[in-house]
Amino acid sequence: MDSQLKDILNSSVTVEKVDNSDVRGGTTYQDPVNVACYIAGEQKMVRDLQGQEVVSTLSLFIADNVATKIKLKHTDRITLPDGRQPPIIAITPYIDERGKLFSIEVNL
Repeated sequence: MDSQLKDILNSSVTVEKVDNSDVRGGTTYQDPVNVACYIAGEQKMVRDLQGQEVVSTLSLFIADNVATKIKLKHTDRITLPDGRQPPIIAITPYIDERGKLFSIEVNL
């Protein structure tokens, strides 16, 4: 992990990976994991999985080593420090000059 990135990861969110979904739309989740991140409250337009432009009101930045470990997907659940659980709109990887994953941005 880059030392500059490590310095700004001053928040923590809880991530729960989808464990199972049933035909009735019910979802069960794996045990929660605390993830260090940087939370930026900013409004910006992003594209969702269907290609529609939607407004994101929060961005989470997660370091490469954690992002690789948790393998976050749009169907997973994130709980913010204030208890909210907004849907994941987009996940964007950032690649460094060596072609390696530097961090991911998660738009909520």
